Amino acid sequence: MLDNIWKEVQESVDTYPIIPEGEYNAVIQGYEFDEVGENASPIARVMLVFQNNPAAMLSDNSAPIDGQTAEYTIWFPREEDKQTPARYGRGTMFDVAVRRLKAFFQACGVDPKQYNSMEEAFEACKNARVVVSVGNRSLDDGSLTDFIKKVS
Repeated sequence: MLDNIWKEVQESVDTYPIIPEGEYNAVIQGYEFDEVGENASPIARVMLVFQNNPAAMLSDNSAPIDGQTAEYTIWFPREEDKQTPARYGRGTMFDVAVRRLKAFFQACGVDPKQYNSMEEAFEACKNARVVVSVGNRSLDDGSLTDFIKKVS
């Protein structure tokens, strides 16, 4: 079995089509909470489906962007980040995380004050129509990948 998998790894395509930089319409399909990294930083992974972008195609023109999925990661504010200056902008890393979280809820049309928990607020974001800003960046091997810069 491992020999078959190893052969697939060796013969797999090194590049794949990506979503070009730009702003696209999407719908929030769902979310999950997780912890990542050495410090078990809490995050939400938001699953998006691109919709209503009739002329937009993947980078190699092999398929439309509509129907493609993407994941947007939101880092939650942590107490220890209150002492860490923000790399960009003013305030601390805690402040930046709070602003990004508020901006996400605003994009979904959700007022966090109306919900008793973070999970309820994220649940209210399901099926929200949003605008997704996609960026492209180079990987160590020289290939490009796409990533979600923000949801508005």
